[in-house]
Amino acid sequence: SSVAALIILTPEDIRSFINSLLAQPLSLQNVVFLSEGEYFIGADTKPLLHTWSLAVEEQFYFFWPLLLLLLRKKSSKALITVVILLIVGSFYINLIQSQTTPKAAFFLIFGRAWELAIGGLAALIENRKWLFQKFTQIHREGLLFCATCGLFFSFYYIDSSMFFPGKIALLPVVSVFCIITLTQSYKTIVGTILAHPILVGIGLISYPLYLWHWPILVFMRHLHISTEQFGPIALFWITTFSLAYGSYRWIETPIRRKIFLTKPRHLLKAVTLTFMGLIAFGVHVITTDGASYRYSDQAKSFLTARINSRTTRCTVWSLIKDGNPSICQLVESDAGPRKTKKVMIWGNSHAGMWLTMLEQLARENNVTLLLNTKNCR
Repeated sequence: SSVAALIILTPEDIRSFINSLLAQPLSLQNVVFLSEGEYFIGADTKPLLHTWSLAVEEQFYFFWPLLLLLLRKKSSKALITVVILLIVGSFYINLIQSQTTPKAAFFLIFGRAWELAIGGLAALIENRKWLFQKFTQIHREGLLFCATCGLFFSFYYIDSSMFFPGKIALLPVVSVFCIITLTQSYKTIVGTILAHPILVGIGLISYPLYLWHWPILVFMRHLHISTEQFGPIALFWITTFSLAYGSYRWIETPIRRKIFLTKPRHLLKAVTLTFMGLIAFGVHVITTDGASYRYSDQAKSFLTARINSRTTRCTVWSLIKDGNPSICQLVESDAGPRKTKKVMIWGNSHAGMWLTMLEQLARENNVTLLLNTKNCR
């Protein structure tokens, strides 16, 4: 993706790409994308946008083993109870955030942990067949049919206009939970279908498939290749599946089976060197003004010109702390609440042109200056 970005992206786009790239080693991509605005606005220009979910996973996997270690001497029922409380608590945060600060609900771990914890719960009850002994075969088949229908329904029903995760996320998450737990220990129609070699094969390469699909799609759009026509979309899927299989076959599998990088320290060295290379590339792009040397002097002056806008006028912290504010306070008056004059400027980029001047005027005249948030409707 970094090589493709250097070839394809303009200085402005590659600078945005570098922000998400440099956040990878710390698994903070989700925070970076939260600061950049909404998920579905400008999504097709960000090659690494899909890695926000990997950051959430890594953050979850940081404290999940600690929880298991902390409760290792407790009974299994105590562990399951704690996990259920974690699920309920995180889901409650999700419901609150989805209404007050939907961007934070989407990107941050606090309102997302319940989805991953339900997967953990499925692992904890994997060998407890007694949980389902009261279910007859007909009951299991019926529940699985409903869960499968719920999963497919969510594919078509959930769209970008909805607050997500919110309540609606229960539909796909609980559906998958039921499918996993009920097909794990019993022979069912749904389980037989899912055990088909083609579906199992797709499942085996699903992780690299997820990693590859989005950068390819975004770079095609940057090259103005329409993905609505049969030829380009066929090329997209062939390329994606080929790269996913190649990654699984020649990178993932040999490492997992210790064919190469056989010891943990070898793997750690390889990962460290990779991250160092990516960080060096990021520093290079930043110090060369978006790798502007790729363009002629005449084009460079236009491509590297800064717009006097305030992309960070509402910080990540304000988005989390203040819910979903309609305005941000840029300058605060010292005159006190009763004497303070307040001025609000309404607009996005066109309003942003005047911020430097208005902030200076606000300070000179002891006025509180307010501005609507980024992507305000």
